[in-house]
Amino acid sequence: MAKEFPTELLNKYYARGVELCDAETPMVCYCGRLATGLHTMHCSRFASKVKYKCKELAKAAGEVW
Repeated sequence: MAKEFPTELLNKYYARGVELCDAETPMVCYCGRLATGLHTMHCSRFASKVKYKCKELAKAAGEVW
């Protein structure tokens, strides 16, 4: 069973993942729509990319997700 991550650590990785994905999509979201803050909060493609980035960041830091 995977170990539990502290909430602060998850929030840090999530915030960093959102920053990285926002930087990659300044005008158009991964799904092709205009990348407004409201859209990216609800877009499933954007959320899946953020989740992937969080896992990458945790792996790079030596954490097991």
